[in-house]
Amino acid sequence: MKAAAASKAAAATAEVAASAAKDAAKRAANAAKRAVELAADAREATYIADAAKNAAKKATAAADKAAAEARTSTTYHDKVLKKAIIKAREDKKLSKFQLAQMINERGQYIEDYESGKVRLNPKVIQKLEKALGMKLQLNKK
Repeated sequence: MKAAAASKAAAATAEVAASAAKDAAKRAANAAKRAVELAADAREATYIADAAKNAAKKATAAADKAAAEARTSTTYHDKVLKKAIIKAREDKKLSKFQLAQMINERGQYIEDYESGKVRLNPKVIQKLEKALGMKLQLNKK
């Protein structure tokens, strides 16, 4: 009987140990799942961070490009002023070179301005107004 009781006790102990082992295995499996999820979250976070960096670089590049275009592009005022100068020059039957001589500038300067390669500064506009006998500057709002 002692042997049977010892056997039952050993079986009970084995069951408890097996149950504890199953619980430990479940906890280990859950821990492994969480580790995989965390790793996936970390990869996703890295991906999102990289995407944000790339978006910031693109936005900066776009802003730089827009700023460069704004510095070099012809504004509405420049277009209106250019048309007024061309019309006044043609009405007086002056060539670009003749007009340039009248304002003491190179002939190429008028050519470059009328083609949009350069922008006029206020002093040149004043010289053109005097040479063409008309007001060229628009009212600023």
